[in-house]
Amino acid sequence: RGNPLFLYKFLHLLWKEKLIDFNMGCHRWEWDLENIAARTVVTHNALELLLRDFSHLSKEVRSVLVLSSCLGSCFSERCLFLVWDKMGVNSYLHQGDRTKIRQILANAEEKQFIERVTDGTYKLRAGRHYRWTHDRIMDLAISNVPDDALCALRFEVGSTLFNALNEV
Repeated sequence: RGNPLFLYKFLHLLWKEKLIDFNMGCHRWEWDLENIAARTVVTHNALELLLRDFSHLSKEVRSVLVLSSCLGSCFSERCLFLVWDKMGVNSYLHQGDRTKIRQILANAEEKQFIERVTDGTYKLRAGRHYRWTHDRIMDLAISNVPDDALCALRFEVGSTLFNALNEV
């Protein structure tokens, strides 16, 4: 038994920190256990590894992920664009900068924070749809936002979506 997400994240951390390497001449993986123990925090929790990944994200990436988490466990690119544009989010990204937001979503997908929904759940709706790979990851995205600010942000997102319905 084990957690495949934890294993993936831990191996990725070891590779990124150059603590494991594949020896092409010998056709095998090589590592130094003492060096790994000295340079990594021993953890049995995948969430701790994800938290480490989150701490290295830029402010603009965290902004998009926070806003995405306010849209729920599944969200569409279209809703994210709508909320981003209508709310005039104070950020480095300009309103309508969809290319940059798509790059951020692709990066979050690569890091396995979110995944694209391709199972037909949103078959009748146009555009890309995403879901968080785990509810704890979605919670992690908003973990550094103070409660009062988060409540205000969620209210503003909900109001923006509601008002957009009235415009249709």
